[in-house]
Amino acid sequence: MRFRSNPSKPRKRWGVFESLEDRRVLATEGELVTIERALDTSGLSGNLSGVISWNDGTTSAAQIVSQPSAGPLKIRFDYSLDTSGFFAIQARRDVLQLAADILITKFADSLTAISPGGVNQWTANFQNPATGQMVSLSNLNIAANELVVYVGARTLSGSNLALSSIGGYSASGTQTFLDTVKARGQVGALAANPTDFGPWGGSIAFQSTANWHFGNTTTGLETTEKDFLSTALHELCHILGFGTSSSWATYLSGTQFTGSNSKAAYDLGGNIPLDSIRVHWAEGTADSGRETLMDPNLASGVRKPLTRLDLAALQDIGWTLIDPTAVVRGSRTFADNGSFDVDVQIVGARSGTGGWSENLKVFNALPVLASISNFNVVANTPLVIPRLGQFTDLGYDNPLSSPATQERFTYQIEWGDGSTSQSGNATIEAMGKAGTPTSGFFAGSYVYTTPGTYTATARISDDDGGSASRSFTVTVQASPQLTLSVSKNVIDENSGKKASLLTIRRTSGSPIPLTVNLSSSDTTELRLPQSVVIAANSNEAQVDLEAIDDTLLDGNVLVTITASATGFANGTTQVTVADVEQISGTLSQATIAENAGTSALSWTLTRSTTDQSVPLVLQLSSSDTSELVLPTTVTINAGSSSVVVPINVQDDNILDGTIQVILSAAAVGYRGSTQVVSVLDVETLQFTVDRAQLEEKSPLDTVKATVQLSFAAPVGGYAIQLAPSRSEQLQVPASILIPEGSKSFEFEIAPLDDYAVEGTTDLRLVGSGSGVSSATVDLTILDNDLPLWQNPADRWDVDNNRFVNAVDALVIINNLNRLGNRYLRPGTDSPSPPYIDTNGDGVVNAIDALILINELNRRARP
Repeated sequence: MRFRSNPSKPRKRWGVFESLEDRRVLATEGELVTIERALDTSGLSGNLSGVISWNDGTTSAAQIVSQPSAGPLKIRFDYSLDTSGFFAIQARRDVLQLAADILITKFADSLTAISPGGVNQWTANFQNPATGQMVSLSNLNIAANELVVYVGARTLSGSNLALSSIGGYSASGTQTFLDTVKARGQVGALAANPTDFGPWGGSIAFQSTANWHFGNTTTGLETTEKDFLSTALHELCHILGFGTSSSWATYLSGTQFTGSNSKAAYDLGGNIPLDSIRVHWAEGTADSGRETLMDPNLASGVRKPLTRLDLAALQDIGWTLIDPTAVVRGSRTFADNGSFDVDVQIVGARSGTGGWSENLKVFNALPVLASISNFNVVANTPLVIPRLGQFTDLGYDNPLSSPATQERFTYQIEWGDGSTSQSGNATIEAMGKAGTPTSGFFAGSYVYTTPGTYTATARISDDDGGSASRSFTVTVQASPQLTLSVSKNVIDENSGKKASLLTIRRTSGSPIPLTVNLSSSDTTELRLPQSVVIAANSNEAQVDLEAIDDTLLDGNVLVTITASATGFANGTTQVTVADVEQISGTLSQATIAENAGTSALSWTLTRSTTDQSVPLVLQLSSSDTSELVLPTTVTINAGSSSVVVPINVQDDNILDGTIQVILSAAAVGYRGSTQVVSVLDVETLQFTVDRAQLEEKSPLDTVKATVQLSFAAPVGGYAIQLAPSRSEQLQVPASILIPEGSKSFEFEIAPLDDYAVEGTTDLRLVGSGSGVSSATVDLTILDNDLPLWQNPADRWDVDNNRFVNAVDALVIINNLNRLGNRYLRPGTDSPSPPYIDTNGDGVVNAIDALILINELNRRARP
């Protein structure tokens, strides 16, 4: 089929841009707006990308939500007949292959391979592209999903730019093989009225003398050039059966094409008009406002891409079209309102451009004014509110727009009392951006002259006529009063810097701070700050009152405190400053024994006043004169600050423990002094015996002992515990009780005869009682016991057989095992053999056996 040159047509550069119905998108400034379309990519090849120009000075990348798919088919070009070398330049082959890929990848058909062999033979017949003569080639092997197109160039007659020839054939063999050569597995191509087409390929001859543009893009496409890519696409559509296949003829009705897919894609609806030879669309047939690829002519300087209508025709004749639409999306936040003509440009990675334009109407966003608190103010006092109105607005400055746009705001305040409104420019605190609103504020100030309650209104307006308002209440009070109160109205003059807390109050809070002046009627007694500030929106403040100790004996003083402030009535209160003159005392010691004696303790008394021109008489007392005695009065002489008072300590000879005695000193106009003295009880215990040397004998050698107290025994008597240092050698009672009112007690003691051979022994007898020191007496015990159980002839001969051996030790051990350790006593233990007391101490124990064993060991050594 021919594709003719049409030099008389106006020059156009075709891109795939949709001419859709008006779809005006509505949006608000500062809010994200999204546009989205399903774009026809019939004229594009490869992965899509794009740029959106928002017409506000900004662009952004288009989001390709779904890329169009590519089918499995491919076209293999055979250059073996290109005898003129037209395609010797690789760039020409690349553009030809690009045209094939743009077209063939849009279909999902599955073509069966042609594989001759055995009885299956075939011959391909087609027009030689270099000569125009028919060529026959036997038993070509054509792979599955492959079409083979022979290409070349020669001088073509007339205005023809190219001529394509569908491949013919002759074949023999099995029916299956014959069907494969004819239909390539497309069942509809075998029907009596074919609905499908499955060619093996064909040939294309290009005009060798044409001024071609061999570019992948239209860059450099001159008005005198013919676009090779458009021409190749056109001829390849004929190879695929457009205007040439039996299935094309199925849908011919006179000079119209009736395929259902084509009719659905046709802008005007109904059948599509064809050219006179019924192999092209009629001259000028358009799809969505652009000229179709498959009308019969191509103007110079023009690239014609595939259109949806071109592809619909191929779909009608049996090719399985992959949906050529891609979803394209873009989002933008507009800084300001307006009408924006948005341009979307989409580019195929391999070839083709497309896109669309649409208008976005962006409305002004109204400012938002935050709620405003109510206020209280005193008449004739300024009401100053630094941030009365705080607002936000979704709009913001856009310096990239042409001209640049700005967001500016004005405010107006109606104070509600009929006065002239207050207005001005609001302050922008933070200019917004996408996702963050512009924020700002405005202040307000006013003086109400009449008490009452007023409804005020604040309004914020943007520069596009949008506004927001808020009402608030202002309560205006009459002239205020200052009032004073103290935490303590009577304080001691020595209370220091925080003697009392003064609270200054105004009748109500105000948004304006208030400075209050303070004064004291007697700063020698009471001081306070000269002024204090009651904070804005507060109705009170507090200060500390400082008491001043003048060290003068001047009695209590009534001090008046006054508070004053402009526009306020004065407030007063009174505080009594109590005179605190002190008598202080210092003891020579705080603890003393009751037997310390006369003047053993002294007490220094001092007056605190600096005025010492007159003497001061002090009244003295003791809480227990049986312990401490002091004068009833004493005088601090004129010119002196202190006096020393002697104190006598009394020994009451009573068992009464430590006594806490309180000493007191007082004087008229002074605070007295009290101090505590601990008087230690000192009582004694004495212990005597008639004779200190005693003898162990029978009968017992009894001696009389006497206990003497320094005090009379109290009610119930006084118990004394007795403890000898060796209780086994002295017979003595464990305790004695001295009768009530008595100071002494006699009792008997005697040594015990333990029959142990000890010689002379010293021991101590200790007597102790509650509240007194213990007493002791030392005794000597004379011992006349003999070693009756030791062999007088040989102490080692225990069994008295005149031999010393292990049997002697065994006798002692058996005796211990039977009777245990013990003192040996006449009558109980016989003094005749065995002689078990080898060491002669009157006691039998393991030592007696041990020393005998040691003696045996000694004798056994050489």
